[in-house]
Amino acid sequence: FSLTFMSPAVDLEQKDENGNFLFSADSLALEENPLYATQWFDQWDRNNRLMTSLFLRYRPASWLELEGNYSLDREDRYQSNITPKGYQTFDNPEGGLGSINKNSSVENDINASFTASLNHAFGDLTTRTKFRYLLEDQHQEVFWVTGNDLVVADVPTLAVAQGGKSTDSDIYDIVAEGYFGIVSLDYQGKYIADALVRRDGSSLFGADERWQTYYRSSVAWRMAQEDWWPLDAVNEFKLRFSYGTAGARPGFSAQYETYSVGGGRIRPVNLGNKALKPAFAAEAEYGLDMVLFDRVSTGLTYADSKVSDQFLAAPLPSFAGYSTQWKNAGTLESQTIEAFAEASVMESQDMSWLARVNFDRTRQEITELDVPAYRFGPNDNFYMREGEIYGTFYGNRFATTCGELGPGSPDCSLFQVNDDGYLVYVGAGNSYTDGIGKSLWGTSEDGYDWGMPIKATECDANGENCTQFLPMGNTLPDFTVSLSNTFRYKNLQVYGLLDWDVGADIYNGTAQWAYRELKHGAVDQGEKDPGLMKPLAYYPVLYNVNEISSHFVEDGTYLKLRELSVRYTLDEDQLGGRFGLTRAAINLIGRNLWTMTDYTGYDPEVGGGWGGADAIGRIDNYQYPNYRTFSASIELVF
Repeated sequence: FSLTFMSPAVDLEQKDENGNFLFSADSLALEENPLYATQWFDQWDRNNRLMTSLFLRYRPASWLELEGNYSLDREDRYQSNITPKGYQTFDNPEGGLGSINKNSSVENDINASFTASLNHAFGDLTTRTKFRYLLEDQHQEVFWVTGNDLVVADVPTLAVAQGGKSTDSDIYDIVAEGYFGIVSLDYQGKYIADALVRRDGSSLFGADERWQTYYRSSVAWRMAQEDWWPLDAVNEFKLRFSYGTAGARPGFSAQYETYSVGGGRIRPVNLGNKALKPAFAAEAEYGLDMVLFDRVSTGLTYADSKVSDQFLAAPLPSFAGYSTQWKNAGTLESQTIEAFAEASVMESQDMSWLARVNFDRTRQEITELDVPAYRFGPNDNFYMREGEIYGTFYGNRFATTCGELGPGSPDCSLFQVNDDGYLVYVGAGNSYTDGIGKSLWGTSEDGYDWGMPIKATECDANGENCTQFLPMGNTLPDFTVSLSNTFRYKNLQVYGLLDWDVGADIYNGTAQWAYRELKHGAVDQGEKDPGLMKPLAYYPVLYNVNEISSHFVEDGTYLKLRELSVRYTLDEDQLGGRFGLTRAAINLIGRNLWTMTDYTGYDPEVGGGWGGADAIGRIDNYQYPNYRTFSASIELVF
């Protein structure tokens, strides 16, 4: 973060007479030198993790199989952070008294299951039946303590912290159980059916809604296996349909009353809800799968889903005493289209080439809301209301046409669209390029600042109910496509995967912050024609005092080389029996190797998790970009 506000002309490795990095290496940046923090902060983490599992299988009869599984995952974490005595900040350039923070946590997760499988054939009918019990038991404890004002330096104990101390601790216990019954039927390999019933219980549900029942059913018809099938080139033609339900669990504290404690006062925050139940998802899926010429596989799927009883932290009126209550209050409907095609382009003993392309497109709309509409997200830029297309974000949009100036019918001849694409006031007889030549920057007339972008205003058909809080984009892509290729020549295999994400809008909050600091490249006027130069005051208008601004909405379309891998294998004959090896292979894998995009941020795959997922809340606000990674492995088989 702070590094991005440092001038490239500044040497961050400057040191003072004591050999320490300078706290403020750039006198024009209101951020500390990042090397100063790395030198002085004393931070360490120690993590211990134990994972173990036991799996048992017993087959008392040819048609009966019993399986049991027990797994334990325990993780202990210890962390210490020390801000040393004398550490400088902008608020305290002489150096503060320092602080110590220590925290520890333990998480213990147990998963156990028991499954009975019954498989039997009755003539042409094959049946598979399963009964399963599942147990999940999670326990977590967290403890931390902070002490301020260290009386001596270089002693990493809380005993030297004589200022205010604060402590906190958390305990989480979550238990869930599930009972399953699954039946699969296959008649002559042509007619396939499947059914499932599941009974779920979870301590995360409200006390009055501990247990829920879900189900799924599906049917498929392999028409190409019928005797009357007329198309020899179509080796597989399968129609399929499924309908299923599922549930999502709320957060740990959603069902309880919660309070904040500070300054000796206890304040109510969340009103508990004993009737809180899981969000209920129902989905119908229609599909078609085909194989052509024994070389090309293709499929098409349409899914229509409805998620009701969504979890919403609904605002409460002030007289309730609590600010929010988690409720089952919303319905989200989605339609998804998926398609794929896979082809064996080349196939021989020494060489093969397999190519696959996938396509998907999703649209989502909030169709019901049982609480008053409200806004959420950073700067409240997402709407939760009926009829809203999910992923649409709002803010202040700068006008690009005279019709966006709102009521009052201004004389449009007094405005022009400047080189940034924004409508600006220029006055009679002037051009937007006359700012310096006619000394017009900094002047005002008719209620407008000369040359400055103007916020758009929209009103209803009667010219009333005007607002400047307007839709600016949607974070869902128009569609996504992936293309993979696997090429083999004798013992050498190469795999590549391309991802193409088209049409999603991203809010570049990272660029907005740079505008505030006047550190963005757009502020540099050095190589501009004098008629196009802007004063420094122009950019804080676009910055918009940290409110959401259309200037920072960007097209997030990208093409990525997601993965490229090379594998070379030696078989037993080539190894010649050395060291008892029957096969050896070396793998080289690179991920996120290359990105093509017009997005000006570091990575178009960013998000703050607003709306339940990073893919929905694509708000770029100094999150780390995806890493480019390289890995290698050697595989030896004896």
